[in-house]
Amino acid sequence: MVLTNAIYFKANWLLPFDKEKTVLSDFKISPTQTVQVPMMYVDGEFRFKFMDDATLVELPYDSKFPSNADDGKARENEEWDVSMILLLPSENVSFDDLDLNFFIEESQNMISTSKKEF
Repeated sequence: MVLTNAIYFKANWLLPFDKEKTVLSDFKISPTQTVQVPMMYVDGEFRFKFMDDATLVELPYDSKFPSNADDGKARENEEWDVSMILLLPSENVSFDDLDLNFFIEESQNMISTSKKEF
C-alpha cells in the first residue's frame, strides 16, 4: 500500500532527480537475482538510519504544493511537510526476511524526530 501511494503521489521532490543522470543499472530483487532497471541519481544530504538488516532513507517532498480546495480552485502554495521513507535491505538480506513491523515503527520514530534530534 505504501508503495502504491508513493507511485500515485504527485508532488515535486525537495531535491529533484535530474533525468539526464538516469542510467540502466543492476537492481537486486533477491540476494541472488538482479535485473536491469533505470536508476535515478541526486546529490544532497538526506536523513537516514543504518540498522543491522536494512537502512531507512528519507526523501523529502517540496514544502510548497498547490492543492485543490473544496471549491475546485487551487490554493496558492499551501505549506506542508511530507516525505517518503525507503527501506533498503542490507547486502544479502531478502526483503521477505525483514520484520516489517519493526521498520514501520522505526520509520514513525524517524518522522516524529526533528532533523536536529535524529
